[in-house]
Amino acid sequence: MESIYNLIARQLRTLYPTNKIYMENQDQGFTEHTFFINRIDDLSVPNLFGRQFRTYNFQIVYFPSSDNPNTDMFNVEETLKAYFTELTGFAKIREPQFVTVDNTLSFTFKVMYCLVKVMNVHL
Repeated sequence: MESIYNLIARQLRTLYPTNKIYMENQDQGFTEHTFFINRIDDLSVPNLFGRQFRTYNFQIVYFPSSDNPNTDMFNVEETLKAYFTELTGFAKIREPQFVTVDNTLSFTFKVMYCLVKVMNVHL
């Protein structure tokens, strides 16, 4: 299975093909027009027949242009609200929330799915 981080990055890349996308913190800090993907926490609930209901909470932080940061953040927020609604072929984006913090745009959301174990049955 492909990493959820990679699925999120791929979806962002379709909307912002020239922006850098980071999955790790940067010692030198982040430059303008970049995204940082951060997993906040997760929950796994066992179910019948080896299934697990999983919920991952993610945060995407956008570092805007210093020229017009409020306009830039507003435009990115509107684009994400309209087009970042699912991880194609995997799961829908749930409970999206946007907030501006320290001149960055913080976008939090949940990714929920059911993991089904494939059982090896020998007849």
